[in-house]
Amino acid sequence: ILIVLAGLVVGMTILVQDRLVLRSDSWAAVVKSALVDLTNKNRIAQKIPFLKINPVLEQAAALKAQDMSQKGYFAHVSPEGKTPWYWLDQVKYDYTYAGENLAINFFDSKEVADAWMKSPAHRANMVNKNFKEIGIALARGIYQNQETVFVVQFFATPVKASISSASIPVKIQKSNLSSVAIKSLSWLSDPFTKNQVEIPQDGQNASVEKSF
Repeated sequence: ILIVLAGLVVGMTILVQDRLVLRSDSWAAVVKSALVDLTNKNRIAQKIPFLKINPVLEQAAALKAQDMSQKGYFAHVSPEGKTPWYWLDQVKYDYTYAGENLAINFFDSKEVADAWMKSPAHRANMVNKNFKEIGIALARGIYQNQETVFVVQFFATPVKASISSASIPVKIQKSNLSSVAIKSLSWLSDPFTKNQVEIPQDGQNASVEKSF
């Protein structure tokens, strides 16, 4: 079974993506409340304010997790071209900053959080000072002919929070995956295996699989 991660963040014109693939032989057992606690534990350790759970963000994460589960894909962008921000729009969550981490085929919650923290792009999402809220969802499904659990972690800052803390009006820009990727090499591809084999950043979407 492959263990896979993917992370993405957008804030104004910022976009980061990462993928990580590990090997395992166990079916995932992940608890979303534990992931929230572990994420906040890492933020507090960095002296960064903890994230508040937002039920609307959880709804967006659930929609994305269900979509991946039902269609059998694992990616920030769906086969129909729906970006992560599509799901935020579906639940009418207005944001100035937003990010997405994905995971699949993990043993437990701590393993997911630890792997995210060891991956630069995922860690950047988890300790991003711009994010104020979090929403996580899980969905069971089939991926590459294996029963698994899809994990979606959304981070965001609502418009009202940004406006209340800013002295000037906030300009919202919802960048999408294709336009930002075309404009610059802003896709961070920095995969690792358990043996810490690193692939240099090349501006492309990449993944690594290593046999043990």
